[in-house]
Amino acid sequence: VSESTSESDAPAGTGKSYLRITQTDKSDKNGLKLLLMQMIDPKGLVKDQVNIVSGVRGAQKFKKANQSASGSFEPIPEGVYGLGGVEWASGENNLSGNFGTGLGPMWVSINPKMATARAALGIHLDANAPGTAGCVGITNTDDLRKVATWFKQHKPTELVVDYELGSLPGQYKPIKGPGKSEVSTGAAPIQSVKG
Repeated sequence: VSESTSESDAPAGTGKSYLRITQTDKSDKNGLKLLLMQMIDPKGLVKDQVNIVSGVRGAQKFKKANQSASGSFEPIPEGVYGLGGVEWASGENNLSGNFGTGLGPMWVSINPKMATARAALGIHLDANAPGTAGCVGITNTDDLRKVATWFKQHKPTELVVDYELGSLPGQYKPIKGPGKSEVSTGAAPIQSVKG
């Protein structure tokens, strides 16, 4: 999906860059719900987006942070998380490295900012059996490179997971208009510059 988001359609800016995950109405061929991860700039504008997966097929239950149990293999719960920096297993942008089974060459730590039993979460390539234990699974290496670029260019410090369950702080209003809950087609990046 390659559409513009105007300032009036975007949430009030938080003053910092962050990533936002929302649900779509699509599933992949493995029965995993496709989620949309968007790069949001400090003004609240969508700069780019990729499809991701989280959780395993038999546990696609989207819950608030305080309702999701450790070891459940459910998707990352709704809430606000701090983000670490990009770590590479074998040097920056080296896709031949590997942090371990299913993790791929790149890792970004995800740290809950709310009460939850979930821990050891990260952003990584979904590099083995489809799905994750609750991490954010990037589905292909092109999108992995794109997300790494977001960290270089925009330096996001938070991840906002919004399943519209009502548990997010007020400054993270849902994005309205183009790009919300639409599956990315891999088309050109979203242009969000206002003349």
